[in-house]
Amino acid sequence: MQEWLMKVFFSINSAKAASIALITIILAITSWQTADAFIISQGVPSTFAPCFIVGGAFVLAFNFVELVMYGKGRFVEYCKDNKETSERTAKKESDIANKKHALEVFQATARSAIPHLPSRQIDILMELHEEEHVQYHRNNKDISNLLKLNYIYTVSLVNEKDYLFAISADVFEVVDSYLKKQREELLVKFCEELTDNDIEFLRIFFDEKIPFGVPETEMMQALVWRSGEAMLRKGVLKSNDKKRSQRYNTHTVFELVADTEKKLQELKGFGSSYRQEVELDLSLLMIGGVNHGPF
Repeated sequence: MQEWLMKVFFSINSAKAASIALITIILAITSWQTADAFIISQGVPSTFAPCFIVGGAFVLAFNFVELVMYGKGRFVEYCKDNKETSERTAKKESDIANKKHALEVFQATARSAIPHLPSRQIDILMELHEEEHVQYHRNNKDISNLLKLNYIYTVSLVNEKDYLFAISADVFEVVDSYLKKQREELLVKFCEELTDNDIEFLRIFFDEKIPFGVPETEMMQALVWRSGEAMLRKGVLKSNDKKRSQRYNTHTVFELVADTEKKLQELKGFGSSYRQEVELDLSLLMIGGVNHGPF
């Protein structure tokens, strides 16, 4: 018995085996008296009792160590997976932060640069802001510069020389903000410089009854008409050609833009308009003291 135990203990060459051996010894010693008495009471010869005690202790120790090792393995695997997940999350957040920072830098640069671009390049950006795709010559110097700045990109080839272009989504926001700012400045300046003739022309929208320029009303004076034309050029009014009557050569349609009305109400105390569109009879317009309509 002693020789067998000595061989077992001298063969231990790992922490796992050492743990099993140690726990086996502890269990055998602590349970020896109770286990020995129980085994003998079952009619087993006393010479075999130590084998049963050590064997039982070994089985319990082995299962206990296996359970601990399994738990340790699962815990290590969990920690490893958790670490990898945390690293991936941190990397993803870092990438997002870097992209966000790069976008902010790009948009800040564009915001500073766009107002100083050549007027034609600003016009191109404005066109692409309004239309999803616009056709331009690929070798156009203005297009080439906007491509170089990454403000626009090529969508598809139209023919040997022309391509469809679109505005970059990142630049769209900048251009949109720029146009809104320009529009706001335009309307504020328009209201600040509003003339008596401008106010007179605007009566066609804000008076309950149109005072001139339509049948059964007075003639519109030349200076008033010119004020209306000036407001068209500024963009505070629109000439709605699509809604003209079939008498397009004798009539013209003016449209009051919504933001113009709002700004007039805010800054000049105008009330609500009675109408958004007015079709003027060109024969009822006076320019230089003569009828503006066709002869």
